[in-house]
Amino acid sequence: MGKEIDPPSPRIDENEIQATNRRMKSTDSAAGLRNKDWQSRMATLERLDHHATKQDESALVKALSDRSARVRRLAAHAIGCQRCKAGPLSVDVVGLLAKLARRDPVLRVRRVALHLLGTQMKSLRVRRSLQAALRRETDPQTRFVITWGLSRHSGTR
Repeated sequence: MGKEIDPPSPRIDENEIQATNRRMKSTDSAAGLRNKDWQSRMATLERLDHHATKQDESALVKALSDRSARVRRLAAHAIGCQRCKAGPLSVDVVGLLAKLARRDPVLRVRRVALHLLGTQMKSLRVRRSLQAALRRETDPQTRFVITWGLSRHSGTR
């Protein structure tokens, strides 16, 4: 994979995100993620990170294919960060993160997906995904993230 890195994120006004989150209802998720403005899509994902329902899951999965690397990176977090959730999502979190880590053209998106893979419950599937990533990724920081994840999944059979 190439070392394409997305540009630095401009500062996002946290108050604006919080105000948007308060105004939105769960039914607004799909519409919010279709908005042309990437910052609006990010605000929707910020809310979904902590308040996603079963009805929001397909919109979250679709956000992994967003045209903006920033949005894809936050979508990966919204799907993979279990401690942010009131309850587990019913989607295949490991499969989605592994696919993103294999296929996304942007290094920072892949790195976030790999980090979140490492935070999942111990499993042979996670370990194998991380081992495959270690064989293909050459970036030192990304390899460090993978190695950290593998250390959490050592002894998994």
